[in-house]
Amino acid sequence: DAQVFSELCDLSSLGSVRSWSSDLASRFPKLHVLVNNAGVFETASGQVSAEGFDLTLAVNVLAPLVLSVNLLRSLSCAPSSRIVNVSSISHMDASGRRWLTKAAATDPSLRSLLSPLPASSYDEYAAYGLSKLLMVILTHQLAQHIPRDSVGSVVCCDPGTVNTKMLLAGWGRCGIPVEQANHLTWLSTASELEGVRGSYFVSKRECQVAPEARDADLVHKVWDLLLEQAEINPKILTV
Repeated sequence: DAQVFSELCDLSSLGSVRSWSSDLASRFPKLHVLVNNAGVFETASGQVSAEGFDLTLAVNVLAPLVLSVNLLRSLSCAPSSRIVNVSSISHMDASGRRWLTKAAATDPSLRSLLSPLPASSYDEYAAYGLSKLLMVILTHQLAQHIPRDSVGSVVCCDPGTVNTKMLLAGWGRCGIPVEQANHLTWLSTASELEGVRGSYFVSKRECQVAPEARDADLVHKVWDLLLEQAEINPKILTV
């Protein structure tokens, strides 16, 4: 019989994510699917994570990265395991893409990309869009660096327009009921996705991502930054 466990973790604290994922891995040495779905749409400016990052980027990007890496060994012990990252069609929004390209033009190292913006220039839609663009990049790079025999499939998606608490707060009631949402179930279980890596799906169709996520130089800079800020040694990806 299936068992459901409810867990609590503060995704705004990388220390909390590390501690929780370590405990999770010890209790579940074999994991078949990891779905990084939790996220925030932060309307208040100046919200900072425990480690000093912009709160939206910490929860929506750095936490899934740390969780994925810390659970790699458990995922590698299950046949045809998968990582499913929830991005969004919002990764195409111009404001988030401008945030990334402006940061790259100002500082090629992207050092300030994850830092909170001043209240005068904060845009919650840009922050959310940037976080989902970084999630697309993160998915592609995990697929590139994690051996295929460790994790079979690594994909990301737009989950559809679903009336979650986040959608209602930022866009209003313009989607389907939560009970009808099934994209993540399909991505987690569909046999035709076995071995698919780095792809982005919308309504169960593979789609092209934003140009910034296809810029090899920019993608590598973002990847290096995420690993550095999350304090991850890239060698650990080859479990």
